[in-house]
Amino acid sequence: MSTDFTIKDSGARKEFAGGMVRDTEEGKIDYTSCLYGPMFERWMAHTTKGRDKYPDVDGKPNWTLGIGDPEVEARAIRSFMRHMMAYLRGAVDEDHAAAMFFNINVIEACKQHRADKALIERGADPDVFSESLKARVAEETEEIREDALRARASLERMRRSTTTAPQPPFPPNVYTV
Repeated sequence: MSTDFTIKDSGARKEFAGGMVRDTEEGKIDYTSCLYGPMFERWMAHTTKGRDKYPDVDGKPNWTLGIGDPEVEARAIRSFMRHMMAYLRGAVDEDHAAAMFFNINVIEACKQHRADKALIERGADPDVFSESLKARVAEETEEIREDALRARASLERMRRSTTTAPQPPFPPNVYTV
């Protein structure tokens, strides 16, 4: 990874008890909020079962190998619609809500691929674009890791502070990074 980057900074500061100073979290995405409620675990169970049925290829999830193929996007839209109709009818033969999440993710990945491809076709230098994309992913990955660590610490404080508080609907090791 290139060392030629700038650390984004809002200019606002949060000082911690030990003296550490960091940029505030204002306006930043809290990726950990998707872990509350049942859907994250159900979606991941769905993708895990899918991986068992359609194994990864060279470490890449099988479903990602079709991104960019209009037929894959069209199929994901049809699959989403079938699962949505089953969900609305109250069918319980499989987790239709998790299947809808999966298909929406495929559809959105296809849309993002088209947008990225359009940038390159309009003259964006693929090497620069690629480095920019890598930097953005690295930055977001670090933010996710930091959010996960904060959420884990918060959960631990909640658990220690009361024994009557309801436990979160996911195992404590969800935040292992």
